[in-house]
Amino acid sequence: MSLNTNGVTTIISSINNVFDYLSYGTGVVADNAIALTTEVDRADTPSVITGSNYFDLQFSIDETTSNGNTIKEYGLAVAATGDISSTDNYAPIEKIALIYVILNVRTMVSAL
Repeated sequence: MSLNTNGVTTIISSINNVFDYLSYGTGVVADNAIALTTEVDRADTPSVITGSNYFDLQFSIDETTSNGNTIKEYGLAVAATGDISSTDNYAPIEKIALIYVILNVRTMVSAL
């Protein structure tokens, strides 16, 4: 089955608001985990940026939040507490008051 432009647009508009939180922490999370190793906080209310075959969820951690932590692990979550649905590890970010972090999570839909 292949999707036309209308099919891709329908999928994107249906799923771009599923994850409202980005969980982040100081540990190293395993693939397919349902929790972070050491969760610090959750960023909420992402900006949603849509394209013709993708959407980006853009989360921000402002200059007053989570200072003094080395952020290394991330996970997407539906709620403010509880299980996460997707995990990843990135290069460490030493969070201090001079740093404002913006993270983009891109989901692509293929019209094959």
